[in-house]
Amino acid sequence: MKIDPEDRILRCLEGEILDRVPHMELGFNVFPSVKLTLYMDKLPKKLKNWLLKLKIYENAIQASKEHLGLSDPIPKTKTRKILRLDQIASGIISFPTSLEFMDTFNPFIFRIPLRLGIDMLPTMGYPSTLVRGKIRRKNKLYLISEDWFLFDVDDIGDIRGTEPYYLNPEEQMEKLIETYREEPQEDKFEYLGKLQKSVGGKLALAPQFNSIFESWHIIWGLSNMHVFFREFTKEYRRGPPYGNYKKFLSEKAKFIADFIKRLAEKDIKFVSIVEDVCEDNGPFLRAEQYKNFFVPEIKKIVDAAHKVGIKILFHTDGKFKIENAEKPWAFLDAILSTGIDMLHGCQADCNNLSELKEYVGNKVTLVGGVSCVDVLQHATSAEEVYLKVGKAIETLKKGGHYIVAADNGWHAGVKMENIRWYLKAIEYYGRY
Repeated sequence: MKIDPEDRILRCLEGEILDRVPHMELGFNVFPSVKLTLYMDKLPKKLKNWLLKLKIYENAIQASKEHLGLSDPIPKTKTRKILRLDQIASGIISFPTSLEFMDTFNPFIFRIPLRLGIDMLPTMGYPSTLVRGKIRRKNKLYLISEDWFLFDVDDIGDIRGTEPYYLNPEEQMEKLIETYREEPQEDKFEYLGKLQKSVGGKLALAPQFNSIFESWHIIWGLSNMHVFFREFTKEYRRGPPYGNYKKFLSEKAKFIADFIKRLAEKDIKFVSIVEDVCEDNGPFLRAEQYKNFFVPEIKKIVDAAHKVGIKILFHTDGKFKIENAEKPWAFLDAILSTGIDMLHGCQADCNNLSELKEYVGNKVTLVGGVSCVDVLQHATSAEEVYLKVGKAIETLKKGGHYIVAADNGWHAGVKMENIRWYLKAIEYYGRY
């Protein structure tokens, strides 16, 4: 049965059961992207291991980091010299200060999900891949993201966020509000429209946004979550209309809502918002705190999307049920009260998937359920992958309203043989 990926997702959200479950992935980090582009999921094991031992990729990353000034020079390996990786890096790698930078990579990025039979994939939203420039801090050079956050690149090519551009939280919030209000986004709308046309009928794109709770780190820094909790608690205790952080979140919600409205003009039908408001032991906040402070802002985003016919996927890691509580599902109820269409994550290692499916019913479409760590990274046999993937799919696909996916993006540690078995398991267990 040939069905357009967008249509397949939309019909799934309506509860329609088709020939198979739809397949979505949150994304691929750089290393697995390179491996998949080189078809290393299909290479014989010995050849693949030989290529990995050459460390061509790691040498290329180091050459690129040196070229960009993100690393001090180190002695060049034979691999690096023979393959002239420094010359290649200097010829094709530059700072992504314009969207045209991505034109080189997009054909490869989209080739992967198309080859693997994936129906939906997040793509650039806000912040995008653009950088504002460089800054030296603590004797190290960092890149400045579009949302005024400092990051660098590790030895495997993954982005590592660190701290805000302005270390004073009030200054950082003021700068971001100014950016949200005044910085034009027309180039992004046009670019996303071009991407949408390039994959029309073959892949459903979902521009991705860091959402409302997922804002604390750009104000206080990734190592200062304890400071965020302290400041949030003080502001929350004041009661409505709260204080400057709430004002900042309201401006951010308005910015995202306005951005999404424009995406409808480009025939985009889905948006992904990253919230990460839970961890393996449960939610970061009490249900009433989340419901009163954060949910109203998320609801503005969801309502704006629905008004223009766009469906919202909400991602969070972690466990939803609060054990030994009077209302164990109160936090999940707060999430669902935003009106989201899809809930991505559903970690099998900390959620009882059968219990989750029974509670949610058809209130939302569940997405995920397959562990990036336990299955895609640490599984040691095809049998183990089949058993774990099969159990997740069989549990969550009952009654429809399910999209199969890993519970997070494919990180550097995922194994290519596990990816191959995972895809075969989806093909087998995903049939209705």
